[in-house]
Amino acid sequence: MEVWDLFDENRIPLGRTESRAAPVKKGEYHIVVVACVVNSKNQILLTLRDRNKVKYPGTWENTGGALQAGESSREAAVRELFEETGIKVAQDDLTMLDSQKEEYAFIDFYIVKKDVPLEEIVLQKGETTDARWVTFREMLEMGRCGEIAPPIYRRMRTLAPKLIKFLGIRKVSESRKIIILGCSGSGKSTLAAKLGKQLSLPVVYLDALSWDAGWKRKPFEEFDRLAEAEIRKEEWIIDGNFPRTVEHRMDECDTVIYLDFKRWFCILSVLKRVIKNYGKPRESMNPGCPEKFDPSFLKRIWNFDRRSKAHYYGYMETLSDTKLIVLKSRREVGRFLEKVEKEGRFVEGNYKKQKKK
Repeated sequence: MEVWDLFDENRIPLGRTESRAAPVKKGEYHIVVVACVVNSKNQILLTLRDRNKVKYPGTWENTGGALQAGESSREAAVRELFEETGIKVAQDDLTMLDSQKEEYAFIDFYIVKKDVPLEEIVLQKGETTDARWVTFREMLEMGRCGEIAPPIYRRMRTLAPKLIKFLGIRKVSESRKIIILGCSGSGKSTLAAKLGKQLSLPVVYLDALSWDAGWKRKPFEEFDRLAEAEIRKEEWIIDGNFPRTVEHRMDECDTVIYLDFKRWFCILSVLKRVIKNYGKPRESMNPGCPEKFDPSFLKRIWNFDRRSKAHYYGYMETLSDTKLIVLKSRREVGRFLEKVEKEGRFVEGNYKKQKKK
């Protein structure tokens, strides 16, 4: 039976051990190591968990396991890698990519460069039943499809920036500055609120910056100053069009989400919103700006495509390192949010730029 050394929340040894069968108590931790093998093609080695395993049977994972009593972290990584794959490495061959603290364990994540033919991998009976080499993007796709053990996939998503840097592969960018554009009534504010919760990013509503109580518009100079203060922050989701600042925001962000909805759909959405919330302010507005019926507002919605759509798409074509995401229906928005739930800030863009003639 495996026996673990126990540590406190600061990774200081408690001078006690516990068997694997015993539950770890709150405030006590053991150490788990992960040994990620990468070949010269920048492919990552995954092994398939035995279908008789209690946790996550039949899913793919990196090699790893818990420190046994008296072991160092690197010793454990070398041992686990040999036991589960037959791959021999020295402790000095390991590069520590990160160490994370989870609920009851510290997770030490090592990476090692080594070319090993699949036929030479020796699988541990009762632990693993198959092995394969996959690219980083293939691994993300497997995770999205539920083929990778959930804890492994969560860790790999968290470590993605460091892993990408180590591998030297083309960046799969992390979204930290997102702007959401689109016609009024397309659901920009609702999407911003949901993304803010999913990604733990602060949400800035430009409508709230623009209007004072009683629907009195702030002077442009004051609005520009407030908007610029938000743009300078390290991370955000900014909801709103405001053409006078949109190009500046598109230059500063790393992700553009454009809701390209039909204008009749947007008008119906606004009318439903007015009926439902008449006399009450929306969450994305100042308290002194209650919902109201405004025919001129509906006219602007009807003319949005003619006034703004081509300009937004045209400027998106000029952006080089920015993720571009275009969503054209509520269903596409729903699917996008599901992807974000799985992939976090690493959802890729879906808009293909037009080829220049």
